[in-house]
Formats: sequence, structure tokens, C-alpha cells
Amino acid sequence: MSDRATFWDARRAIAELTPDGTRVLVLLAQAPLLWTDAVCTLAPLGSRATAYRCLEKLRGQGLVGQLRSRQLGSGAPQMYHLTDLGVAVVASMRGLDAAHLAMMHRLRGEDLATRLKGLPHLSSLYELATALVPPGGSLGHWLAPWTGRYFKPTVRALQRVSLPAYIEIRDDRDRTTPYLLLPDDGSRELYTYKATLVRLGEYIGFRGELPNLIVATTHAPRADEWKELLNEPRGDGRARRLPGCVFTWDEVAEGLTQSITPRPLSKSHAQPIAVRRASPEGVSRKVPELVSRGLRGASSLDLSPDDGDLLELIARHPFLSTDDIACVLDWSPDKVSRTRRRLLTVGLLREPREGELGTGIGHGLTEVTNAGLGLVAARVGLTPADATAMLGLSGGGPQEPFGQRQALARDTAHTLGVNALFVGLYRVAAAWRQAGNEYSVTNWLGALGRASRGARPDGHAEFWAGDVRYAFTLEYDRGTEGEAQLVWKFDGYRRLYAKTTVVPSLTVLVVTTDAVREERVARAILTAYAGRGASLPVLITTEERVQAERDRLLASIWREPASSRRRHWLKRPPGPVPYGYGRPPSEPYR
Repeated sequence: MSDRATFWDARRAIAELTPDGTRVLVLLAQAPLLWTDAVCTLAPLGSRATAYRCLEKLRGQGLVGQLRSRQLGSGAPQMYHLTDLGVAVVASMRGLDAAHLAMMHRLRGEDLATRLKGLPHLSSLYELATALVPPGGSLGHWLAPWTGRYFKPTVRALQRVSLPAYIEIRDDRDRTTPYLLLPDDGSRELYTYKATLVRLGEYIGFRGELPNLIVATTHAPRADEWKELLNEPRGDGRARRLPGCVFTWDEVAEGLTQSITPRPLSKSHAQPIAVRRASPEGVSRKVPELVSRGLRGASSLDLSPDDGDLLELIARHPFLSTDDIACVLDWSPDKVSRTRRRLLTVGLLREPREGELGTGIGHGLTEVTNAGLGLVAARVGLTPADATAMLGLSGGGPQEPFGQRQALARDTAHTLGVNALFVGLYRVAAAWRQAGNEYSVTNWLGALGRASRGARPDGHAEFWAGDVRYAFTLEYDRGTEGEAQLVWKFDGYRRLYAKTTVVPSLTVLVVTTDAVREERVARAILTAYAGRGASLPVLITTEERVQAERDRLLASIWREPASSRRRHWLKRPPGPVPYGYGRPPSEPYR
């Protein structure tokens, strides 16, 4: 005899529900995979102890299940979701069809498994939402992702703009304030958000208003760049500032209720979700297995934070060696080998076969598979296609290549040369940290992570000397292009640098093969710059000079196009003496 619950059990559970239990079930129907503190804030339930008792009671009644994911670390809290019976209870309370409710609100087991793949992104949305709830307030509406629709006079088709989440916060006076949430983990360049912000400006022109846009980002300099980006003209070119606020994640952790003035709007901007009414069938019929069936085996690809970091690094920069990965992630080679072996076993990484990358090349190098691409994209809240375009991901092997995989594999010497230059900078920064200096390299983006007509940089990164940031783009020139192509390329860099609000004061570093080629590159840069206004921030050196210096890219090896004098790339910032101006560390670099 089957132990499956019936809709009679759902009706009996409704009769036993407390007001707190009802609020929790309705909340989990909108936003599954919440943890106890988030439920306490968003329901609200007054105290964490009350929330815990309420959740445990619902779990004992079979209405709520719990999961724990390794993606949020070893101390991650339990996350709660509706069970099959819980979905039936919520559907019965509203007179809706349970199966259709689960499908439209993405509460089915396979939907939860998909959400688990993107858990880091989802948890950042929940963290941002809880920071916006005032004392005594609650979550009125949750929609993730949000899609706004509008008409544009010059286009016949309906236009759309999408953001990660839309919420409505209800305060203790029952006033509702809507927000659009945009978490930024620093993995994308700001220019990739520009098209979305332009569409938001057009959306304001059509709808007349927009919910407060809340952006959470990594650090104060990036927050300043976001503010400049929000102040740009939108839509039809008129100066129309987007109504939004920018915070760092440290500020989000402290709460945002004191930093934001609630701004209720005249109408909701949530798209209604149409759910079928329940059919008039008997209460003795079985509750459908909507959740339990799809969740079986969902944890088979549950990645730890270390797994995710390694997978994302290799997706951005294929064909790194074990020692290179250890240097970039600041791990031991043994840890890299163990993590890499585990990801190879589950099919998220692959090793190139003999001859794929050239004779004698390929041993110890890896790239992500298409399954790995899907997980990396989900972790940052993007589709695989968008992640490939915006983050410059590459891999898949010769049979199913994506991104720039074919170009990277075809010119292996160029690919490995670019990797060596960036990894060398990581090694120098690590040596200086051992000497007591606060130097680090962050936000290393690969080929096509930044592009502008003619300019196809080989990489971009940020070097930090204490609190001072130096953003740079690297161009690795192996002498395969003629002078006319070089002029076109560096004219593209000039246009890229002119977008000051999108690409803030960065330096273009060009590493070429020899002194003759260096002079040719210098002439091309001066030709591209002639009569164009402001000076182009480009420095040039040769690969031989880089390899000869223990300081690598931070040595006094750079020259400007119009000068032969060599200098350091970094300027002297205030505070501690930066690298290149003090005594080098006594320990040799690895």
C-alpha cells in the first residue's frame, strides 16, 4: 500500500497551521532555499528561535524539507523548501492546481536542482533582500528573474529588459516599496551591464517610473564606477539618471534600512504569474510527486567553494598548469591536483589529447567541458551563452568548442605566453606579500573579456598596492600583424579608453618580441593617436626584458611610444613605498 499523501492530508494540515506557519509556507512558495535567519527576517517571525521552532514543526508535519549545499562552505546553514505535501497545501489554500503552481513558481525537484547549481548567485540575492527589510517589515513579493516589457516608438516589436530579481518590501505601516536587485561579484566588466541600463532608461520613458535599483558590489572604487555608470544618459540620449543606490557587500552585511529612503510607487512592476484553478476532483487522490522525484541525485554535482573557484579559473583561462593554478589561487600544488582530479572524474574538466595543442604540449593542462560551462554560468546567474560572451569563457574540446577555444588551441604559443605573463605577475605579488607588503592581483579576465572595434586584448587585471588600484589591459604581440593592422588595433584601444565611465583610467601594456618590433608598435600607436586629442595610456616593452627581470611586469622596463626612456609601470602612491621603489624581497620567486 502506498504511503503517499493525499489532498485530504493537505486539508487536514491547513486546519493545523498557525499564522506563522502559513506565512512561512507562502514565503517558501515564492523564494525556496531560504535559511533560518532569512526566513526570520522576510516572514517575519520576530526571533531566530521562533523561526527555528516554526520550521521544525513544519518539517515534522512533512510540509517543508531541508537541504545543505557544499557551495556555501562547510558551515553553510540548512536551506528549506516545500515538499510535495507543502506544495499541495499552498495550492489548496489558494484554490490552485498544485502541479501548475509548482511549474510556474519553479518549485519542482528539477527546478530546485537547477537553483542549487546557481546557489552562490541566489544566496547573494537573498542576502541583499534581507538587508532591505526594515524592523517589523516583511517580503511582499519576490520574482527572480524579473522581466520588464515596454514599447519603443521606433521598433514594432515588444521590448524586454531583465534583471536578476524584483522584490516588494512591506513596512510596519503596510506601505509597499519595490526594488530591483543587481548583485555584482566583480566577475564581469562594467561595460557588459551598459545595454541593460540603457533598456532600463527606455523602460522609464515608457512606464514613467522605475523601482529603486539596488546594486551591491565588491569594493569602494568599483562602487564609484557604478555610480558614474548610473549617471550616464539613457535611452533617447537625454540625461535621465536611473533611480538607484550602490553599496559594497560590507555595507550590505550591516543592513541598508538606514541608508535608503522608501519610495512607494503608484503600481506594481511585477508581471503576474497565471496559475490554473484546481479541478473539482476528490480529496482522496494522491498528491503528485513534484519535488521528491526531481531532487533524487541532485547533490551529485554539488561543488565546494574550492571546486567552483578552480572551475571558474580554468573556464576563463584554459591550459594552465598545476603550478600556475596554485600560484593564482594561492593554493598548494597538492590541493590543486586533488581538486582537479575530482573535477576530471565527474566530467566537468577534460585533458587535451596528444596532438590537440601541438607536439609535446598538453600534459597536465586542462579545460572545462560543456557541463562545466553550465555550472560556471549558473554560479554567476547567467546563461551559458551570455557567460561565454560576457566573461570570455572558453573550452569544450575540439568536438564541442565554445568561446575562443579553437583560436586558443590553434595558437598555443600565444595562449601559453599570455598565461605566463599574468602568472608571473601573481608570483611577484605573492613574493611581496611574503615580505610584508599588501600587494595582490584580482579580476584577471581573459581574451575578449574586453573588446572594442579592432581592439582584442589578450587579458585584463587589476593590481592592488594597498588600497591603490592599478587597472591594466595586456596586449601580447608576437609579430604576426602588419603595421596597418597595428594602427587599426590601437585606434580601437583609443576608442576603448575614451569611454571613461565604462573603462576607468587603465593602462595598456604591450609586450612584443624584440626591439625592432617594439619600434614598429610605437610608430603604429603614434599614428593611431595623431590628432585625436588626449594621450593614449600605452606602455611598451619586449618579452626578453620581462624574462630578464625578477620583477617581471613591475620592473623598470616600460617606455612610452614617443620616448626611449624606461620607467616603472606603477606610479608612486601615497602611503607605503610600492614595488619597484624599495628593496626587493630576499626570498627568490618560484
